[in-house]
Amino acid sequence: DNDTFGPGNYYHSKSAAVAVLGANGECAPPVKDACTLHAKGGAVTPAVARQAYLEGPVACGGKGWFCRILPSVEHSGGDQTDWNYSHCNRTEYGDLDGHCHGSDVDNVFYWWVRDHWMRNYAGDLHCCCDWNAVKEVVARCDYRKGLQPGENEKCRDANEEHNKGYEAGCTNLGQNPLPEPPVEQCWDVKFFAPGNLIEDD
Repeated sequence: DNDTFGPGNYYHSKSAAVAVLGANGECAPPVKDACTLHAKGGAVTPAVARQAYLEGPVACGGKGWFCRILPSVEHSGGDQTDWNYSHCNRTEYGDLDGHCHGSDVDNVFYWWVRDHWMRNYAGDLHCCCDWNAVKEVVARCDYRKGLQPGENEKCRDANEEHNKGYEAGCTNLGQNPLPEPPVEQCWDVKFFAPGNLIEDD
């Protein structure tokens, strides 16, 4: 990132992205340790929180995670053609609610976020720990696999080369409220990806 974005900068440094902190001003539990790590002994500034929320490492206890990029009237533009899921509180199926992606491997979070940021899947990012918690919340969700040593030479796309995506639909179609994961295992970023905003040079 230093070579591309300048010393001390990251791909998201000049973006509008904002990490949503708790009412007490603290980072969400799954990324609290990441906030401390990126603060390097200093204060958890908005820039530090943004880096932790987007880069991790996430503390999901080895259960993985899933994220939803939700449409936002405040942050549009980019590629909003690849919506791939509906929430289970809809009465009919249809990929109308945003883009869902996750994994049962904690440490692929960084690369998934970076990939979808660069694809400019703009909106608000809502992530939660536990890949299995997608059930009855969304009708489907894409999966990103973890690569073992040496697999990078043969793998073209870690988002596609597997058979582990969630495709089970909803047995509770039309249920409201949804059985969302507990708030303490989730974290949010407003204004994810560049969208149609022009970043400053």
